[in-house]
Amino acid sequence: MDNEIKLQKYRKLSVVSLVTGILSVSVGILYNFLWMFIGNFLRVHIVDVGLIPKIVLPILGIVFGTAIVAVVCGSIDLKRIMKGIYTIKGKRFDITGIVLGGFFILIVVIFLFGEIFSNH
Repeated sequence: MDNEIKLQKYRKLSVVSLVTGILSVSVGILYNFLWMFIGNFLRVHIVDVGLIPKIVLPILGIVFGTAIVAVVCGSIDLKRIMKGIYTIKGKRFDITGIVLGGFFILIVVIFLFGEIFSNH
């Protein structure tokens, strides 16, 4: 690889970090609002409650996966910027993706600890 700094307007990792960070938070929030209505409907009108984990877990896994992708892609691109391989274009995208992805991961971890240690 050349020792020259690559001049690119916005790199793919920067854009992926930003988009997946926004996607994870927005889908997570939208899913929670929709789940209030769908979950209540399923509990009231459908006797088979075992259907709920089959719906919830795959969607949360996908959203949690996009949050992890946002943090990883943003971190890789920031390291490349710090090493001088790339210019600082897209650095804000990386930071925003890391913050949004980390925020969603933190919310999920807090929710899980709340469910584990709460007295039902």
